[in-house]
Amino acid sequence: MEKLRTSDDGLILLASDYLSLHDRTVLPSLMADWFALKHPTPATSLSFAEILADHELLEQAITILDHTRNEEGGSFDLNFNLGVYYSKLNDLQRAAVSYKLALATRPDCSSCLYQLSRISERQQNLDEALSELVDARQIAPNDADILFEFGRICVRKDLYNDAIASLSAAVRLRPNDPSFQYVLASAYTGKKEYKLAIPILQQLLSLKPNDPLLNYSLGAVEYLDADLNDAEMHLERSIQIDPNQVASYYYLGLTKNHQGKSEEAAQILQTVAERFPDHAPTFVALGKILVNQHKYIEARSALEKATQLDSQSVESHYQLGLVLARLGQSEASKKEFALVKTLNTERDAQTEMEIFSPSN
Repeated sequence: MEKLRTSDDGLILLASDYLSLHDRTVLPSLMADWFALKHPTPATSLSFAEILADHELLEQAITILDHTRNEEGGSFDLNFNLGVYYSKLNDLQRAAVSYKLALATRPDCSSCLYQLSRISERQQNLDEALSELVDARQIAPNDADILFEFGRICVRKDLYNDAIASLSAAVRLRPNDPSFQYVLASAYTGKKEYKLAIPILQQLLSLKPNDPLLNYSLGAVEYLDADLNDAEMHLERSIQIDPNQVASYYYLGLTKNHQGKSEEAAQILQTVAERFPDHAPTFVALGKILVNQHKYIEARSALEKATQLDSQSVESHYQLGLVLARLGQSEASKKEFALVKTLNTERDAQTEMEIFSPSN
């Protein structure tokens, strides 16, 4: 035991054995023994840290590698692993620094740029994420993960042509990855090329017919493509599988309304409004149906709620202005229309709710 505790290889063996037996009581003494070693090599420090990290001891793994970096300098592997561990601890600043140090020692590291792009996205800096992925694609033009991430960020930025090109390439490289196909379908949907999105979603649904998200996604796109009967079937199936999702009810209400079943649509949307009182698009849709039914008082209430929930919604302010005008409240109506002019008038009310948002 004394020989094991005074050599780097011995401590690595002991750490592996004790942790595999779920015995962490010896960890402080093992760490102390490690720091008492005379200049363990960076390679053995990495091995020791990897064992700790494999057992979710990320802070201890970071302590080992930080100590080695301070003593011996940082190699590519050391800095890259530190980036991984810091990312898992959600310490994005230190993770980014570590990946950049790794990139400085190996400028052709596409994985470094890929990881940096993921950090940038988590920091809500989509432009920086795209820039890093552009650089990564130049290094590794046929890396499916990089192509996918680039396409996915382009979808978030509404850059649908770039998204479709990159995602299509990723799908060709990895044709059996359902997440690749799903995001490609979302890109086609964003570009309003519904007839290209639908076959992809149908294929995915054939593999997982009881998936509520796929039933919902297909139903929503079919609604957008005016395939109302198919949309109704898939949305109802989605609700049957998972009754606790707002999006399926919302699009089912829209579908019923476009089928001419306005009373049934209003009932569905009223139920959604009661169950999900923070979902602004439901109140907009309900208000529009009530306007068509000449129920202006109820419509005003729904639309005022919509504007409270989403003050930037062009559609809700516009519809509220119409209702107020029909109720003879001309000054209040003018204020709503004036507000509409200050908002993004090109915003399409149909896409106020992101169909493929994870929150759905």
